Amino acid sequence: MSHVVVVGASVGGVTCVQSLRELGFDGDLTLLDAEDGPPYQRPPLSKEVLLGGDAAHADLLDESALEAIGVEFRPGTPAVGLDVAGRRLRLAHGDLRFDALVLATGAAAAVPAPLTNLIERGAHVLRTRGDAVALAAALGPGSGLAVLGGGVLGSEIVSAAVSRGVPTTLLARTGQTLGPLRGALVQRLLPLHRSRGVAVQTDRTRISRGAGRWRIDAGAARHVADTLVIAVGVRAAAGWLERSLPVGPNGVRCDSRGRVAPGVWAVGDVADRAGGRYDVSRNTQAAAVAQAREVAGAIAGDPLRVPVVPYFWSDLHGVRVQAAGRIPPGVRIQPLDRDDAGAPLAFAVVDADGTVVGAAAWGSARGFRRARAMLGTPLEQEVVAR
Repeated sequence: MSHVVVVGASVGGVTCVQSLRELGFDGDLTLLDAEDGPPYQRPPLSKEVLLGGDAAHADLLDESALEAIGVEFRPGTPAVGLDVAGRRLRLAHGDLRFDALVLATGAAAAVPAPLTNLIERGAHVLRTRGDAVALAAALGPGSGLAVLGGGVLGSEIVSAAVSRGVPTTLLARTGQTLGPLRGALVQRLLPLHRSRGVAVQTDRTRISRGAGRWRIDAGAARHVADTLVIAVGVRAAAGWLERSLPVGPNGVRCDSRGRVAPGVWAVGDVADRAGGRYDVSRNTQAAAVAQAREVAGAIAGDPLRVPVVPYFWSDLHGVRVQAAGRIPPGVRIQPLDRDDAGAPLAFAVVDADGTVVGAAAWGSARGFRRARAMLGTPLEQEVVAR
């Protein structure tokens, strides 16, 4: 293959071009991204930038580093279509021929139709560097924040706001909270938010805007906020591919190694990989890196399977939450270690055959190591009783 094109310059796309060079690929490499500026990673946006950190800390590398390994980087160049048979990528101004194409466009913030009017009236989302900079600027002294969505991202935004002294309201259905953990840690999270002074609402709410402020009505409760963030999930950035590739609600459908069609692969959030739907790391940087290395190997003729245990983590109000493995439907969550009050600190996710397929822990590095070590083994009752 003489020309590989990678669409998307977040961690998946950058890892792919770097891995191709490391594996000896000496053909042309082009890296495109719809956003302007250098490639960056997303975890620091909610974990550092919202805390007032420099947005440049999210940079992966600069353009000179890409030039040094022979990568043509073209920021501000969105792809708009694809001719699979002709191996041509449609750009806003012309086509780009490729021998192999890697889709790494990631995901965009999900905004369900009933909520689009809130965006039009000034609500924020958090997905891009620009989103993070704008939201961080809004969290100033004397401001108030409301976050719609009690998943991981919503909880990280709440945690950052509280650490900056911003009065915060969290609007969350309990079933949404920490989605990858399937509710195993909900009983710890919502009380933690409340203990940090967060007003938590799990009932249906009505949101309106007037006089420059947001008003939240939840039953008998009333809240006001200067800033509203919608954090109800993400959607694969694959709409531009619907006429040329099999695209479903979770992204571009591909096999277990990321192959979509002859000459076309997908990595990261845009890829709906066969067999990976219930991995705890489905929408994480760790998954994108592992998939990018694997796809680079396939393109370079070194198709090594990259072994990786799906892994996820977050810091919420100073508490480290971790999970590994898979959490498919129909499993049971078995508490392991407990704190002095008897509340679970670590969990094993057990399938119908009694095998541990996932692990999770709340603020306990020891408990997580213990639970993770059980992955792939039968759950022993004497272990549970400890």
